[in-house]
Amino acid sequence: MRRLVIQRTLSFLRYGSSSTSSAAILVAGLRKKTGYPIGMCKEALTKNDNDLNAAENWLLEQAKKEGWAKAEKLIGRKAQQGLIGVLVKNRQAAMVVVNCETDFVARNDKFRSLVEKVTHTVLDTCNPQPLSSTDIPSILSVDTQSLGSLKFSYGTGNLSDLVAESIGLLSENIVLGRACLMGVKRGTLCGYTYSPATITPSTVAMGTYAALVHLLPAGKEWEDEKAARNLGMQIGQHIVGMNPSSVYGNSDNADPLMEQRYLLDSTLTVGDLLKQKNAKVSSFVRYALSD
Repeated sequence: MRRLVIQRTLSFLRYGSSSTSSAAILVAGLRKKTGYPIGMCKEALTKNDNDLNAAENWLLEQAKKEGWAKAEKLIGRKAQQGLIGVLVKNRQAAMVVVNCETDFVARNDKFRSLVEKVTHTVLDTCNPQPLSSTDIPSILSVDTQSLGSLKFSYGTGNLSDLVAESIGLLSENIVLGRACLMGVKRGTLCGYTYSPATITPSTVAMGTYAALVHLLPAGKEWEDEKAARNLGMQIGQHIVGMNPSSVYGNSDNADPLMEQRYLLDSTLTVGDLLKQKNAKVSSFVRYALSD
């Protein structure tokens, strides 16, 4: 009889332990996938009979509700940190500013994921088209309000909803800043970003300074497309570092790109460099987080 009791006890402990272990695995998996606290993940799984997809959707809805509530409380708090996201796809590019309150949050993977999603959505949704002239890019500026109303490319709701979810997660005021899009018919479109911090690899380049550059060959086509992209990145680096006022000077107070001493070789002007490379800059846009 005693042996039977012991066997039943051991059996209960074994199956109970297995059940507990499975629940812990589900919680850990949901937390890793969503980033939400363990307590919320447990509640989500309990309310949804351990259905991971349903639990994740429940968490997103809760985060959105909490995020909007927190956003209302945090309105007015300064958001001067953050990142600029840059994405170039063939002959189209987007550059987007997303602000937060602290550089600590700006380095957070969840915030960088937000910047990545916003930048992809802006480029996919706005889809900048080049002008009729082959040498003039179309440049489209998007303000904060318009950014927030854009439909999210990879889920439901708009970008304002996505920001609200991130506020719920990160407990800081997060603001969509401004955005610029560029579309070209020919030449090379390059995006350059600078940041003093190491940033996790992403499909979107991120930094605290950024530039979009449209580079054209002196002839009809580039002899070496890869060399042209490298040159475009170098010109972008120069633009970020030296902050020219325009491509060519049009007033006495201008500081045009073509007349500036090249950042990487002061014996040349940027105009000299481009002449050597049989190239010219059609247009550029520079963003700084502090602007």
